Amino acid sequence: MELFCREQYLSKIRGFYHDTDIIKVITDVSRCGKSSLMEMIRDELISEGVDEIQNIQNFEEIINAFRNDGDYSIFITGSNSYLLSGELATKLTGRYVEFELFTLNFNEYLSMKKFYQKPIDNNLNIELDKFLREGGFPRTVRFDTAEEKQAYTKAVIEEIFEKDIRKRVKIRNVKVFEAVRGFVINNFGATMSIQSLQHSLEKIGLSVQRATLT
Repeated sequence: MELFCREQYLSKIRGFYHDTDIIKVITDVSRCGKSSLMEMIRDELISEGVDEIQNIQNFEEIINAFRNDGDYSIFITGSNSYLLSGELATKLTGRYVEFELFTLNFNEYLSMKKFYQKPIDNNLNIELDKFLREGGFPRTVRFDTAEEKQAYTKAVIEEIFEKDIRKRVKIRNVKVFEAVRGFVINNFGATMSIQSLQHSLEKIGLSVQRATLT
């Protein structure tokens, strides 16, 4: 399927296409479109006669070797959970520039619906309400029913909590983790503190030390 072009990101990255001394790092939360963006970058580079980019295991050491060679423009994609952990910064030598990819903004949402020939309501307030309910993950635009969109968004959020948070930091107390997750989701529009979180957990019979929550 033809990809919707996310020009606002490509326009920022194109100036670095042929810089061999700077590693280009593209991050996002899961399912925001970094793989699709890399496909667009790959296609643009191939159209200029550049070889296709490959995924390589234990990439940090190999990337450092290629970078030192000086003849390669290097792009990396990965979740922000990896970058925020500080692992990437310690394993890559030399300079790199990060481009952070986000979920669709409202303008992109409307443009993507038009691109995939999805119906758009003339009342933009209705479209804005749909946009807020769907969550802005690019793949949701291509589903037709609200049930499909909600199921997909829920699955993505579960994946983020499970893979990027719980498993990555090796959380052992799953019950407390799930309680904290529920608290954060249900209070996303309110001011939160460690104290309010601790009190909320105590109300459901979970006694957790402040240091653990911090």
